[in-house]
Amino acid sequence: MPPKTRFSNEDIISAAFAVLRKKGWEEVSARSIAKTLKSSTTPIYTYLKSMKNLESELVKEALQLLRRYQEEVNTGDKFLNLGVGYILFAMKEKFLFRFLHDEKRMGLYFRHGEKIWNADLNMLNEYALMQSFSQEQKERFHFSSWIFSHGLASLINNSLYQHVPEMKSEKQIIAFLAEALLIHWEGMKAFYLAQQNTPKSEPGT
Repeated sequence: MPPKTRFSNEDIISAAFAVLRKKGWEEVSARSIAKTLKSSTTPIYTYLKSMKNLESELVKEALQLLRRYQEEVNTGDKFLNLGVGYILFAMKEKFLFRFLHDEKRMGLYFRHGEKIWNADLNMLNEYALMQSFSQEQKERFHFSSWIFSHGLASLINNSLYQHVPEMKSEKQIIAFLAEALLIHWEGMKAFYLAQQNTPKSEPGT
């Protein structure tokens, strides 16, 4: 049977995503996509005239998969599930995590991920621990929580966590993140409360 010569853009994006997920961005090429599709490279080259467009589509695909990880019920806490999903994505989808967080495509990452970020902020409005926080404080909490989760996810993505005895399993990682989230919340709450109770200095004093 001769190789198929016509493919939809969705076929090509799907094949490119399969290569990216298994081997990394460096291996995404007309040749590797054609091999995945069992095709000649000719129809692939037609689409790949705009590698930037393909890159943008792959960022969206990777973010959709990341979101599915974050929507999994790994704990009884919806906000904690976001961080757990982020970390499990970094652990199990090593090439996708590195692809998303390469500085060359951070603009694409933030542009396509803005809707997800805003949805997470809206979730905080219903989050029990956040009821005493202002909107600005919720945003700071969300951002600083992401910084912590991203740092941990980066360590896990590079397998450095394996040298830490307390983080040998997914269960241990979830427990560690849950404890860190609670400590972070308690610290921020105490900080904001202290600010409210600190008398303002009079001008000139």
